[in-house]
Amino acid sequence: MLRRQARLRREYLYRKTVEDKQKSIQAKKDQIKRSLEENIPIHGDLRKEALALQKRIDYEDKGPERAAVIGGFSGGTNTQSSQDDEYRYAGVEDPKIMITTSREPSARLKMFVKEIRLIFPNSQRMNRGGYEMSQLIHACRANGVTDFIVVHEHRGVVCHLPYGPTASFTLSGVVMRHDIPDLGPMSEQFPHLIFHNFKTDLVAPSIADMPVPEFLKEPLTLYEIAEQYWDLKFYPTQYVFSLLALVSDDKLERDKCIELSTAQGQEDWMSYCRRPRRTVLEVLHDFHKSASKLTIEILFELFSPIKPRSFSIASSCLPSSGQKMELLIAVVKYYSKLKKARLGLASNWLKGLNPGDQVYGWITKGTIEFPKNTSIPLVLIGPGTGLAPFRSLIQERTYLGQADKHTMHLFFGCRYKEKDFHCREELEGLAGEGKFLVDQNCYQDFDPNL
Repeated sequence: MLRRQARLRREYLYRKTVEDKQKSIQAKKDQIKRSLEENIPIHGDLRKEALALQKRIDYEDKGPERAAVIGGFSGGTNTQSSQDDEYRYAGVEDPKIMITTSREPSARLKMFVKEIRLIFPNSQRMNRGGYEMSQLIHACRANGVTDFIVVHEHRGVVCHLPYGPTASFTLSGVVMRHDIPDLGPMSEQFPHLIFHNFKTDLVAPSIADMPVPEFLKEPLTLYEIAEQYWDLKFYPTQYVFSLLALVSDDKLERDKCIELSTAQGQEDWMSYCRRPRRTVLEVLHDFHKSASKLTIEILFELFSPIKPRSFSIASSCLPSSGQKMELLIAVVKYYSKLKKARLGLASNWLKGLNPGDQVYGWITKGTIEFPKNTSIPLVLIGPGTGLAPFRSLIQERTYLGQADKHTMHLFFGCRYKEKDFHCREELEGLAGEGKFLVDQNCYQDFDPNL
């Protein structure tokens, strides 16, 4: 399999080299033809080969001119662009499409993929499971798959095999077949594909038409994007190393990146990145020769945007009439195997705020639903910052006069009683008033003889 892939790769590169050489010769012939038609001097660089090129114009361009316009690599006498290679077998062989999802897809995404399979003729749906993307691509190439579609929760990727191109897309406002009432079964009849008057070269999409986040629609410097948009502390996936291998000129670094991006090198990737919690900036520092070749397009593919964080509300809104809200947040700081401090991005940013600073956020519905009947006994277990929702419940029932030690029993655990017992004075005071029962256990403060 590896030898076959290497051979196909060499053939593709050779074909690309021949195409580039033909395009260079054709550009010179067009320049000479324009000079003769407009009666202007021939460029100095072309004067030595002007006569030979003029003869080639008479013999080579007249006959195949029409075929070259309508044909691609195998459809005409000349090769216009390797991008047209995806239409090589159009009308001769039916495309073979493989559709899969991201890992652990939702039930609605599975339903959407089933409908996608009905839209595309001669397509198959495959459960993703635990397969790596490289394994799926290799399997599709070996079985003659022409197009590979991966559908995520927020985006989709279409890759034409064996060499691309690859396109990413997003869908919004999707209404699936199951959402439309009284809709009959969908026809699985193959549609007719007609190529008529497709004579122009493929053109890359305009940058102005590409969807971008609202934040990036304003004029920004690269420093502002790195400071406010990119997450520079995330742990790199194997895809990051495949991007570095794509741009690297250093053989040693490129081979190592390729090794870390493959399924066979997954254990090495775990030992290098995941277990020591190595960040993407530390990886770029280690592979500095490859990092120096990164382009702006690769940077946006490499770095992911900062994702919003969710924190539990640890207070009731009733005492303050909705004017005050408290959050219980653990400031993340620990040391990895590299003996370097690892700081939580959002928690340490919040820690550095001063009184009066504005923070923008939104409130979403929680996942815990407490019974409205206050006579139902509750056992509340909240170690660490898991105390937050239970504190809000205790405050609310205390304010409403419904708190009773016979219906609320709180189990709270932490490592050190003096440092980690959150809201200690408040909780011990309410427990002393008989509002609820509290059991507080500290692991490090345990007597080993008990």
